[in-house]
Amino acid sequence: MASAIVLVSLLVLVALGVFLAIKLDSWRPRTPRFLRGAKHCPSCGNFWSTVVESDNRLNGMRECRACHYTWDPAAH
Repeated sequence: MASAIVLVSLLVLVALGVFLAIKLDSWRPRTPRFLRGAKHCPSCGNFWSTVVESDNRLNGMRECRACHYTWDPAAH
């Protein structure tokens, strides 16, 4: 009887651990919009971005170094 209780408790703990690992893997902290400014990535909130210099429509837009999201800083 006691071994069944221990086994069920271990299974519940393993299931909880897997659930938390999945949730924490997809979680990313978000920076509030008023702290972001034009240089913060709207996708991941990272501060490090570069200005795109090319001959196409992306010229002058910003690109996040972390997630490579491209956005127009004038629109934010």
